[in-house]
Amino acid sequence: NTGQESEVTIRVKAGDRWILEDNVVLEILWPPENIQGPLIPHFTYGNYRILLPGDATTLVERALVEQYGQQLSSQVMLLPRHGASTAATPAFLQAVKPEVVVVTGTSPVSPYVLARVTDSERYQTAYHGNIEFIFTGENYKIKTTRD
Repeated sequence: NTGQESEVTIRVKAGDRWILEDNVVLEILWPPENIQGPLIPHFTYGNYRILLPGDATTLVERALVEQYGQQLSSQVMLLPRHGASTAATPAFLQAVKPEVVVVTGTSPVSPYVLARVTDSERYQTAYHGNIEFIFTGENYKIKTTRD
């Protein structure tokens, strides 16, 4: 170590894919090259998939559904935009089909969005604290700091 800090820039785009530790696959679904927008990673571990759409707008959700369709299917999904009223459009939820939806932040989730995710188990960091998903070969379990 020379004591000097160096700066590294890593640019990622839709289609970039890495195999991480224990055969976890990380694929970037958004943004496409030369387009600014939220970074949307999709993780796969065996038969399990986790989608983190973060600040995806309805336009981004629509583009993802058009491009990936049923490939978006994931057991776990972070609720886009903390559950704002236009988040998680019906077409997007139909493609993802999440078993579990995670809501981050302390803002109230729109009742319209809550009505759209009634088929999913819901965890909110404001109520449950940290949320941990433990995946095994056969199933997964969820632990929270407030259990």
